[in-house]
Amino acid sequence: MPDCLSVSSGYTTDQIVLGVPLGSPKTSYVPPGSHVARVRKRASSWAGAEVRAKASWRATRSDRGEP
Repeated sequence: MPDCLSVSSGYTTDQIVLGVPLGSPKTSYVPPGSHVARVRKRASSWAGAEVRAKASWRATRSDRGEP
């Protein structure tokens, strides 16, 4: 599961293990754990967008009379 999150959120596993995304301007004072919620939130929003895209694609095909 963590691998899926790291891939879909754009962070590498190493960056997540370090506690904060590398390159973050808040690296020095972001408490560990707060970024994890952000990563999970972003991952779930990506997943939601993907589901919506697939649903709209299906609707478009059915409009044309395709299966």
